[in-house]
Amino acid sequence: MAQHDYNIADQPGASFLADLNAALYAIVTQNSGATAPSPTYPYQLWADTTSGKLKMRNASNTAWLDVMTLANAKAIAAATADNAANLTGTSTSNIPTSALGSGTANSATFLRGDRTWVSIPSTVVSNVVGLVQVQTGGAGSPLNYRRVDENFNPIVNTHNLWFNWHPTYAGITTQVIDGQYMVRIPRFYFKAGTVPSGTYAGKTYWMISPYPASGFSVHPAFLGAGGVRFDQIWVGKYQASYDGSSKAQSIPGVMPMVNASFPTARARAYARNMGGVSGFRLWSIYDLSAIQMLATIEMGGLDMQSLIGQGRVNESSAANVDASDVAQATWRGIVGLWGNVWQMTDGIKRKDGNWHRWQCNVPGSTTTNDFSTGYFDTGQSALTTSGWPVTFNISLLESGIIVPDSLDNTYGNGSTGDQFFSDANTDDRAWFHGGRWVNGSDAGLFCGRADLTPLGVSNTIGTRLAKV
Repeated sequence: MAQHDYNIADQPGASFLADLNAALYAIVTQNSGATAPSPTYPYQLWADTTSGKLKMRNASNTAWLDVMTLANAKAIAAATADNAANLTGTSTSNIPTSALGSGTANSATFLRGDRTWVSIPSTVVSNVVGLVQVQTGGAGSPLNYRRVDENFNPIVNTHNLWFNWHPTYAGITTQVIDGQYMVRIPRFYFKAGTVPSGTYAGKTYWMISPYPASGFSVHPAFLGAGGVRFDQIWVGKYQASYDGSSKAQSIPGVMPMVNASFPTARARAYARNMGGVSGFRLWSIYDLSAIQMLATIEMGGLDMQSLIGQGRVNESSAANVDASDVAQATWRGIVGLWGNVWQMTDGIKRKDGNWHRWQCNVPGSTTTNDFSTGYFDTGQSALTTSGWPVTFNISLLESGIIVPDSLDNTYGNGSTGDQFFSDANTDDRAWFHGGRWVNGSDAGLFCGRADLTPLGVSNTIGTRLAKV
Protein backbone atom coordinates (compact mmCIF):
# COMPACT_ATOMS: atom_id res chain seq x y z
CA MET A 1 0.00 0.00 0.00
CA ALA A 2 1.39 3.38 -0.99
CA GLN A 3 0.20 6.94 -1.58
CA HIS A 4 1.95 10.15 -2.54
CA ASP A 5 1.09 13.82 -3.00
CA TYR A 6 2.91 13.79 -6.40
CA ASN A 7 4.82 16.93 -5.51
CA ILE A 8 8.53 16.20 -5.93
CA ALA A 9 10.20 18.86 -3.83
CA ASP A 10 13.57 20.47 -4.55
CA GLN A 11 15.90 18.41 -2.32
CA PRO A 12 19.31 16.71 -2.18
CA GLY A 13 19.95 13.80 -4.55
CA ALA A 14 19.34 10.87 -2.18
CA SER A 15 16.14 12.39 -0.82
CA PHE A 16 14.99 13.26 -4.33
CA LEU A 17 15.51 9.65 -5.48
CA ALA A 18 13.59 8.28 -2.51
CA ASP A 19 10.75 10.74 -3.08
CA LEU A 20 10.58 9.88 -6.78
CA ASN A 21 10.56 6.13 -6.10
CA ALA A 22 7.79 6.61 -3.56
CA ALA A 23 5.70 8.46 -6.15
CA LEU A 24 6.28 5.73 -8.74
CA TYR A 25 5.38 3.04 -6.21
CA ALA A 26 2.12 4.86 -5.43
CA ILE A 27 1.30 4.90 -9.14
CA VAL A 28 1.90 1.18 -9.76
CA THR A 29 -0.10 0.22 -6.65
CA GLN A 30 -3.04 2.46 -7.71
CA ASN A 31 -2.67 4.75 -4.66
CA SER A 32 -3.79 1.84 -2.50
CA GLY A 33 -4.71 2.43 1.10
CA ALA A 34 -7.44 2.26 3.72
CA THR A 35 -8.23 5.97 3.31
CA ALA A 36 -8.39 8.21 0.26
CA PRO A 37 -5.15 9.77 -1.02
CA SER A 38 -4.65 13.51 -0.58
CA PRO A 39 -4.58 15.66 -2.57
CA THR A 40 -6.82 14.22 -5.28
CA TYR A 41 -6.80 14.77 -9.05
CA PRO A 42 -9.41 14.28 -11.83
CA TYR A 43 -9.51 10.63 -13.03
CA GLN A 44 -7.10 9.51 -10.27
CA LEU A 45 -7.33 5.82 -9.33
CA TRP A 46 -7.48 4.58 -5.72
CA ALA A 47 -7.42 0.95 -4.61
CA ASP A 48 -9.58 1.28 -1.49
CA THR A 49 -8.44 -1.58 0.74
CA THR A 50 -11.22 -0.86 3.22
CA SER A 51 -14.12 -1.41 0.79
CA GLY A 52 -12.22 -3.74 -1.52
CA LYS A 53 -12.98 -1.63 -4.60
CA LEU A 54 -10.94 0.18 -7.22
CA LYS A 55 -12.21 3.76 -7.40
CA MET A 56 -11.67 6.60 -9.84
CA ARG A 57 -11.99 10.32 -9.19
CA ASN A 58 -14.65 11.96 -11.34
CA ALA A 59 -13.90 14.57 -14.00
CA SER A 60 -14.69 17.51 -11.72
CA ASN A 61 -12.60 16.06 -8.86
CA THR A 62 -15.54 16.14 -6.45
CA ALA A 63 -16.30 12.47 -5.78
CA TRP A 64 -15.02 8.90 -6.12
CA LEU A 65 -16.65 6.55 -8.63
CA ASP A 66 -16.56 2.77 -8.06
CA VAL A 67 -14.87 1.03 -11.01
CA MET A 68 -14.42 -2.62 -10.02
CA THR A 69 -13.95 -4.96 -7.08
CA LEU A 70 -10.38 -5.79 -6.15
CA ALA A 71 -10.97 -9.45 -5.31
CA ASN A 72 -12.45 -10.67 -8.58
CA ALA A 73 -12.08 -7.70 -10.96
CA LYS A 74 -15.78 -7.39 -11.70
CA ALA A 75 -16.76 -4.06 -13.22
CA ILE A 76 -19.24 -2.02 -11.22
CA ALA A 77 -21.29 1.01 -12.16
CA ALA A 78 -21.02 4.22 -10.21
CA ALA A 79 -23.89 4.89 -7.85
CA THR A 80 -25.14 7.86 -9.80
CA ALA A 81 -28.57 9.42 -9.78
CA ASP A 82 -28.99 8.27 -13.36
CA ASN A 83 -28.64 4.56 -12.75
CA ALA A 84 -30.47 4.81 -9.45
CA ALA A 85 -33.42 6.17 -11.40
CA ASN A 86 -33.14 3.45 -14.02
CA LEU A 87 -32.84 0.57 -11.56
CA THR A 88 -35.66 0.56 -9.05
CA GLY A 89 -37.62 -2.05 -7.16
CA THR A 90 -36.49 -5.02 -5.11
CA SER A 91 -35.76 -7.70 -7.68
CA THR A 92 -33.74 -8.01 -10.85
CA SER A 93 -36.86 -8.52 -12.96
CA ASN A 94 -36.96 -4.85 -13.90
CA ILE A 95 -33.67 -5.22 -15.83
CA PRO A 96 -34.67 -6.26 -19.37
CA THR A 97 -32.85 -9.44 -20.38
CA SER A 98 -33.03 -8.31 -24.01
CA ALA A 99 -30.56 -5.58 -23.14
CA LEU A 100 -28.05 -7.95 -21.60
CA GLY A 101 -27.04 -9.98 -24.64
CA SER A 102 -26.01 -13.60 -24.41
CA GLY A 103 -23.15 -16.00 -24.83
CA THR A 104 -20.76 -14.68 -22.22
CA ALA A 105 -19.47 -15.94 -18.92
CA ASN A 106 -18.45 -12.50 -17.72
CA SER A 107 -20.54 -10.33 -15.46
CA ALA A 108 -20.84 -6.75 -14.29
CA THR A 109 -22.19 -5.59 -10.95
CA PHE A 110 -24.65 -2.72 -10.83
CA LEU A 111 -26.07 -0.77 -7.92
CA ARG A 112 -29.87 -0.84 -7.97
CA GLY A 113 -32.07 2.01 -6.82
CA ASP A 114 -32.64 0.16 -3.54
CA ARG A 115 -28.83 0.07 -3.06
CA THR A 116 -28.70 -3.68 -3.75
CA TRP A 117 -25.73 -4.91 -5.75
CA VAL A 118 -26.77 -7.27 -8.55
CA SER A 119 -24.71 -9.06 -11.19
CA ILE A 120 -25.63 -8.69 -14.84
CA PRO A 121 -24.05 -10.64 -17.73
CA SER A 122 -21.91 -8.30 -19.76
CA THR A 123 -18.96 -8.28 -22.12
CA VAL A 124 -15.94 -6.62 -20.54
CA VAL A 125 -15.62 -3.45 -22.60
CA SER A 126 -12.81 -0.96 -23.07
CA ASN A 127 -13.48 2.74 -22.59
CA VAL A 128 -13.06 3.07 -26.36
CA VAL A 129 -16.42 2.54 -28.04
CA GLY A 130 -17.86 3.39 -31.42
CA LEU A 131 -20.78 2.97 -33.78
CA VAL A 132 -20.72 1.49 -37.29
CA GLN A 133 -23.37 2.04 -39.94
CA VAL A 134 -23.76 -1.58 -40.97
CA GLN A 135 -26.11 -0.64 -43.79
CA THR A 136 -27.81 2.51 -45.03
CA GLY A 137 -31.54 3.12 -44.85
CA GLY A 138 -33.79 1.83 -42.12
CA ALA A 139 -34.71 5.32 -40.88
CA GLY A 140 -31.98 5.25 -38.23
CA SER A 141 -33.02 1.91 -36.75
CA PRO A 142 -30.58 0.24 -34.31
CA LEU A 143 -30.78 -2.78 -36.61
CA ASN A 144 -28.67 -0.84 -39.10
CA TYR A 145 -26.01 0.16 -36.57
CA ARG A 146 -23.65 -1.77 -34.36
CA ARG A 147 -21.54 -0.72 -31.39
CA VAL A 148 -17.90 -1.73 -31.80
CA ASP A 149 -14.71 -1.74 -29.78
CA GLU A 150 -11.44 -0.08 -30.75
CA ASN A 151 -10.63 -2.95 -33.11
CA PHE A 152 -14.03 -2.74 -34.85
CA ASN A 153 -15.19 -5.96 -33.22
CA PRO A 154 -18.93 -5.93 -32.47
CA ILE A 155 -19.91 -5.32 -28.87
CA VAL A 156 -22.81 -7.73 -28.66
CA ASN A 157 -24.08 -7.33 -25.14
CA THR A 158 -23.04 -4.06 -23.56
CA HIS A 159 -25.75 -3.00 -21.12
CA ASN A 160 -26.69 0.66 -21.54
CA LEU A 161 -25.91 1.24 -17.86
CA TRP A 162 -22.26 0.68 -18.67
CA PHE A 163 -22.22 4.24 -20.01
CA ASN A 164 -23.09 5.63 -16.57
CA TRP A 165 -19.57 4.92 -15.34
CA HIS A 166 -17.71 5.52 -18.59
CA PRO A 167 -15.39 8.49 -17.82
CA THR A 168 -16.82 10.67 -20.59
CA TYR A 169 -20.51 9.97 -20.06
CA ALA A 170 -20.21 10.07 -16.28
CA GLY A 171 -18.64 13.51 -16.63
CA ILE A 172 -21.69 14.98 -18.40
CA THR A 173 -23.30 17.00 -15.63
CA THR A 174 -25.60 19.97 -15.16
CA GLN A 175 -23.94 23.07 -13.72
CA VAL A 176 -25.19 26.60 -13.08
CA ILE A 177 -22.89 29.30 -14.47
CA ASP A 178 -23.81 32.98 -14.28
CA GLY A 179 -27.30 31.84 -13.28
CA GLN A 180 -27.58 29.74 -16.45
CA TYR A 181 -28.36 26.03 -16.46
CA MET A 182 -25.62 24.49 -18.56
CA VAL A 183 -24.57 20.91 -19.27
CA ARG A 184 -20.86 20.22 -19.06
CA ILE A 185 -19.33 17.77 -21.55
CA PRO A 186 -15.76 16.72 -20.75
CA ARG A 187 -13.11 16.62 -23.45
CA PHE A 188 -12.96 13.40 -25.43
CA TYR A 189 -11.00 12.05 -28.37
CA PHE A 190 -12.42 10.63 -31.56
CA LYS A 191 -11.72 9.01 -34.88
CA ALA A 192 -14.19 8.58 -37.71
CA GLY A 193 -14.50 7.74 -41.37
CA THR A 194 -14.70 4.35 -43.03
CA VAL A 195 -13.66 1.10 -41.37
CA PRO A 196 -10.28 0.10 -42.87
CA SER A 197 -10.63 -3.69 -42.78
CA GLY A 198 -12.44 -6.64 -41.26
CA THR A 199 -16.12 -7.46 -41.03
CA TYR A 200 -17.24 -3.86 -41.51
CA ALA A 201 -14.60 -2.78 -44.04
CA GLY A 202 -15.75 0.29 -45.96
CA LYS A 203 -18.60 1.09 -43.58
CA THR A 204 -19.02 4.52 -41.98
CA TYR A 205 -18.18 4.79 -38.29
CA TRP A 206 -17.37 7.17 -35.45
CA MET A 207 -15.62 6.24 -32.23
CA ILE A 208 -14.72 8.00 -28.97
CA SER A 209 -12.16 7.60 -26.22
CA PRO A 210 -11.93 9.53 -22.92
CA TYR A 211 -8.14 9.49 -23.20
CA PRO A 212 -5.55 10.00 -25.95
CA ALA A 213 -5.19 6.79 -27.96
CA SER A 214 -3.46 5.75 -31.14
CA GLY A 215 -5.22 7.17 -34.17
CA PHE A 216 -7.49 9.43 -32.11
CA SER A 217 -7.63 13.23 -32.12
CA VAL A 218 -9.18 15.73 -29.75
CA HIS A 219 -12.73 16.30 -30.95
CA PRO A 220 -12.84 19.80 -32.51
CA ALA A 221 -15.51 20.88 -30.04
CA PHE A 222 -12.63 21.13 -27.55
CA LEU A 223 -10.18 23.04 -29.74
CA GLY A 224 -9.84 26.81 -29.71
CA ALA A 225 -7.74 29.30 -31.64
CA GLY A 226 -4.06 28.43 -31.84
CA GLY A 227 -4.73 24.81 -30.91
CA VAL A 228 -5.81 25.61 -27.34
CA ARG A 229 -7.49 22.57 -25.80
CA PHE A 230 -10.55 23.04 -23.62
CA ASP A 231 -11.03 20.63 -20.72
CA GLN A 232 -14.76 20.84 -21.37
CA ILE A 233 -17.51 22.67 -23.19
CA TRP A 234 -20.90 23.64 -21.87
CA VAL A 235 -24.17 23.68 -23.82
CA GLY A 236 -27.42 25.16 -22.60
CA LYS A 237 -29.56 22.69 -20.71
CA TYR A 238 -32.60 24.37 -22.28
CA GLN A 239 -33.32 26.04 -25.59
CA ALA A 240 -32.30 29.67 -25.28
CA SER A 241 -34.76 32.25 -24.01
CA TYR A 242 -34.52 36.04 -23.69
CA ASP A 243 -34.17 37.92 -20.42
CA GLY A 244 -36.06 40.93 -21.84
CA SER A 245 -33.08 43.21 -21.50
CA SER A 246 -30.04 42.26 -23.53
CA LYS A 247 -29.07 38.67 -22.83
CA ALA A 248 -29.93 35.19 -24.03
CA GLN A 249 -30.42 32.77 -21.17
CA SER A 250 -30.79 29.07 -20.36
CA ILE A 251 -33.35 28.67 -17.61
CA PRO A 252 -36.52 26.57 -17.13
CA GLY A 253 -40.13 27.72 -17.10
CA VAL A 254 -40.00 30.23 -19.96
CA MET A 255 -40.77 30.39 -23.66
CA PRO A 256 -37.91 30.05 -26.17
CA MET A 257 -36.35 33.13 -27.72
CA VAL A 258 -37.74 33.53 -31.27
CA ASN A 259 -38.07 36.30 -33.89
CA ALA A 260 -34.37 37.07 -33.58
CA SER A 261 -31.95 37.01 -36.49
CA PHE A 262 -28.62 35.23 -36.24
CA PRO A 263 -26.77 38.53 -35.54
CA THR A 264 -29.29 39.46 -32.83
CA ALA A 265 -29.08 36.05 -31.19
CA ARG A 266 -25.29 36.20 -31.29
CA ALA A 267 -25.29 39.63 -29.67
CA ARG A 268 -27.57 38.39 -26.87
CA ALA A 269 -25.32 35.38 -26.25
CA TYR A 270 -22.13 37.49 -26.20
CA ALA A 271 -23.86 39.94 -23.85
CA ARG A 272 -23.46 37.40 -21.05
CA ASN A 273 -19.70 38.00 -21.14
CA MET A 274 -19.33 40.83 -18.67
CA GLY A 275 -18.43 41.25 -15.01
CA GLY A 276 -15.80 38.52 -15.11
CA VAL A 277 -17.94 36.08 -17.10
CA SER A 278 -16.47 34.85 -20.40
CA GLY A 279 -16.87 32.23 -23.08
CA PHE A 280 -20.62 32.43 -23.72
CA ARG A 281 -21.79 32.23 -27.34
CA LEU A 282 -24.35 30.41 -29.47
CA TRP A 283 -23.84 26.69 -29.75
CA SER A 284 -21.97 25.53 -32.85
CA ILE A 285 -21.85 22.66 -35.29
CA TYR A 286 -18.90 21.34 -33.29
CA ASP A 287 -20.94 21.19 -30.08
CA LEU A 288 -23.83 19.54 -31.93
CA SER A 289 -21.61 16.95 -33.63
CA ALA A 290 -19.98 16.03 -30.31
CA ILE A 291 -23.44 15.44 -28.85
CA GLN A 292 -24.51 13.44 -31.91
CA MET A 293 -21.48 11.16 -31.66
CA LEU A 294 -21.88 10.55 -27.93
CA ALA A 295 -25.65 10.08 -28.00
CA THR A 296 -25.76 7.71 -30.96
CA ILE A 297 -22.99 5.52 -29.56
CA GLU A 298 -24.84 5.28 -26.26
CA MET A 299 -28.26 4.65 -27.80
CA GLY A 300 -27.02 2.36 -30.57
CA GLY A 301 -28.84 4.11 -33.43
CA LEU A 302 -29.69 7.47 -34.98
CA ASP A 303 -33.50 7.71 -34.73
CA MET A 304 -33.67 9.41 -31.34
CA GLN A 305 -37.43 9.85 -31.45
CA SER A 306 -37.75 6.06 -31.25
CA LEU A 307 -34.83 5.54 -28.88
CA ILE A 308 -35.42 8.44 -26.45
CA GLY A 309 -38.71 10.26 -27.03
CA GLN A 310 -40.81 12.05 -29.60
CA GLY A 311 -40.42 15.61 -28.38
CA ARG A 312 -42.79 18.47 -29.18
CA VAL A 313 -43.25 17.79 -32.90
CA ASN A 314 -47.01 17.33 -33.38
CA GLU A 315 -48.45 20.58 -32.02
CA SER A 316 -49.59 23.96 -33.35
CA SER A 317 -47.21 26.24 -31.46
CA ALA A 318 -44.13 26.41 -29.29
CA ALA A 319 -44.18 25.70 -25.54
CA ASN A 320 -41.99 26.45 -22.54
CA VAL A 321 -38.45 25.16 -22.88
CA ASP A 322 -39.08 22.56 -20.17
CA ALA A 323 -42.66 21.57 -21.09
CA SER A 324 -43.33 17.86 -20.65
CA ASP A 325 -43.36 17.05 -24.36
CA VAL A 326 -40.34 19.27 -25.06
CA ALA A 327 -38.51 17.34 -22.32
CA GLN A 328 -39.20 14.04 -24.09
CA ALA A 329 -36.32 15.04 -26.37
CA THR A 330 -33.71 14.97 -23.59
CA TRP A 331 -30.34 13.24 -23.59
CA ARG A 332 -28.03 13.35 -20.58
CA GLY A 333 -29.78 16.40 -19.16
CA ILE A 334 -29.87 18.44 -22.39
CA VAL A 335 -33.57 19.25 -22.80
CA GLY A 336 -35.36 19.83 -26.09
CA LEU A 337 -32.55 18.68 -28.35
CA TRP A 338 -35.10 18.52 -31.16
CA GLY A 339 -38.61 19.83 -31.71
CA ASN A 340 -40.42 22.86 -30.26
CA VAL A 341 -38.41 25.44 -32.30
CA TRP A 342 -35.61 25.24 -34.82
CA GLN A 343 -32.24 25.99 -33.18
CA MET A 344 -29.82 28.18 -35.13
CA THR A 345 -26.39 26.58 -35.01
CA ASP A 346 -23.24 28.64 -35.50
CA GLY A 347 -19.93 27.66 -37.07
CA ILE A 348 -21.10 26.30 -40.42
CA LYS A 349 -22.80 27.74 -43.47
CA ARG A 350 -23.54 26.90 -47.10
CA LYS A 351 -22.17 29.30 -49.70
CA ASP A 352 -21.33 29.08 -53.41
CA GLY A 353 -22.19 25.41 -53.44
CA ASN A 354 -19.76 24.40 -50.65
CA TRP A 355 -19.74 23.95 -46.90
CA HIS A 356 -17.82 26.63 -44.98
CA ARG A 357 -16.99 26.20 -41.31
CA TRP A 358 -15.16 27.78 -38.42
CA GLN A 359 -11.52 26.82 -38.11
CA CYS A 360 -12.05 26.04 -34.42
CA ASN A 361 -14.81 26.04 -31.85
CA VAL A 362 -14.77 29.77 -31.15
CA PRO A 363 -15.98 32.46 -33.52
CA GLY A 364 -13.32 34.08 -35.63
CA SER A 365 -14.86 37.43 -34.78
CA THR A 366 -17.36 38.52 -32.17
CA THR A 367 -18.86 40.93 -34.67
CA THR A 368 -22.40 39.63 -34.61
CA ASN A 369 -23.16 40.07 -38.30
CA ASP A 370 -19.80 38.71 -39.51
CA PHE A 371 -20.22 35.45 -41.42
CA SER A 372 -16.80 35.58 -43.08
CA THR A 373 -14.03 35.98 -40.48
CA GLY A 374 -12.98 32.66 -38.99
CA TYR A 375 -14.69 30.60 -41.71
CA PHE A 376 -12.91 28.64 -44.41
CA ASP A 377 -14.16 26.87 -47.49
CA THR A 378 -13.94 23.12 -46.85
CA GLY A 379 -14.05 22.38 -50.57
CA GLN A 380 -16.84 19.90 -49.86
CA SER A 381 -19.97 20.23 -51.98
CA ALA A 382 -23.09 21.13 -50.02
CA LEU A 383 -26.47 19.57 -50.64
CA THR A 384 -28.84 21.74 -52.67
CA THR A 385 -32.01 19.65 -52.38
CA SER A 386 -34.14 18.30 -49.55
CA GLY A 387 -34.76 14.74 -48.43
CA TRP A 388 -33.76 12.11 -45.89
CA PRO A 389 -30.00 11.65 -45.31
CA VAL A 390 -28.59 8.34 -46.49
CA THR A 391 -24.81 8.79 -46.25
CA PHE A 392 -22.51 11.27 -44.51
CA ASN A 393 -19.70 13.41 -45.88
CA ILE A 394 -16.63 11.35 -44.99
CA SER A 395 -14.15 14.23 -45.25
CA LEU A 396 -16.13 16.35 -42.79
CA LEU A 397 -16.80 13.31 -40.60
CA GLU A 398 -13.06 12.70 -40.33
CA SER A 399 -12.86 16.32 -39.14
CA GLY A 400 -15.43 15.64 -36.43
CA ILE A 401 -18.53 17.11 -38.11
CA ILE A 402 -21.57 15.03 -39.09
CA VAL A 403 -23.08 16.43 -42.30
CA PRO A 404 -25.27 14.52 -44.80
CA ASP A 405 -23.76 13.75 -48.18
CA SER A 406 -26.64 12.08 -50.02
CA LEU A 407 -30.40 12.08 -49.65
CA ASP A 408 -33.40 9.95 -50.59
CA ASN A 409 -36.96 11.09 -51.25
CA THR A 410 -38.42 8.28 -49.13
CA TYR A 411 -38.40 8.38 -45.35
CA GLY A 412 -37.66 4.67 -44.88
CA ASN A 413 -34.65 4.83 -47.20
CA GLY A 414 -32.95 7.45 -45.06
CA SER A 415 -30.36 6.47 -42.45
CA THR A 416 -31.32 8.89 -39.66
CA GLY A 417 -35.09 9.01 -39.45
CA ASP A 418 -34.84 12.81 -39.76
CA GLN A 419 -35.19 15.14 -42.73
CA PHE A 420 -32.70 17.63 -44.15
CA PHE A 421 -33.76 20.78 -46.04
CA SER A 422 -31.68 22.73 -48.55
CA ASP A 423 -31.94 24.65 -51.83
CA ALA A 424 -29.76 25.97 -54.65
CA ASN A 425 -29.14 29.51 -53.35
CA THR A 426 -25.46 30.49 -53.44
CA ASP A 427 -25.37 33.29 -50.84
CA ASP A 428 -24.82 32.71 -47.11
CA ARG A 429 -27.24 30.09 -45.79
CA ALA A 430 -26.99 29.26 -42.09
CA TRP A 431 -27.57 25.94 -40.32
CA PHE A 432 -30.70 25.32 -38.25
CA HIS A 433 -31.12 22.21 -36.16
CA GLY A 434 -33.73 19.83 -34.83
CA GLY A 435 -37.07 20.73 -36.39
CA ARG A 436 -40.03 22.48 -34.81
CA TRP A 437 -43.38 21.78 -33.19
CA VAL A 438 -45.05 20.57 -36.41
CA ASN A 439 -42.31 18.47 -38.07
CA GLY A 440 -43.51 15.10 -36.74
CA SER A 441 -41.26 12.12 -37.42
CA ASP A 442 -38.99 14.26 -39.62
CA ALA A 443 -37.67 16.12 -36.56
CA GLY A 444 -34.82 14.71 -34.52
CA LEU A 445 -31.16 14.86 -33.56
CA PHE A 446 -30.16 14.74 -37.23
CA CYS A 447 -32.87 17.01 -38.61
CA GLY A 448 -31.33 20.11 -40.15
CA ARG A 449 -31.78 22.82 -42.72
CA ALA A 450 -29.41 25.06 -44.66
CA ASP A 451 -31.87 26.97 -46.82
CA LEU A 452 -32.41 30.12 -44.73
CA THR A 453 -30.47 33.36 -44.62
CA PRO A 454 -28.88 34.26 -41.26
CA LEU A 455 -30.60 37.65 -41.39
CA GLY A 456 -34.14 36.28 -41.42
CA VAL A 457 -36.45 36.16 -38.40
CA SER A 458 -39.29 33.78 -37.57
CA ASN A 459 -41.40 32.68 -34.64
CA THR A 460 -40.35 29.09 -35.47
CA ILE A 461 -36.60 29.67 -34.96
CA GLY A 462 -34.70 29.83 -31.69
CA THR A 463 -31.23 28.73 -30.61
CA ARG A 464 -29.19 27.39 -27.68
CA LEU A 465 -26.39 28.86 -25.57
CA ALA A 466 -22.93 27.36 -25.26
CA LYS A 467 -19.74 28.21 -23.44
CA VAL A 468 -16.03 27.40 -23.56
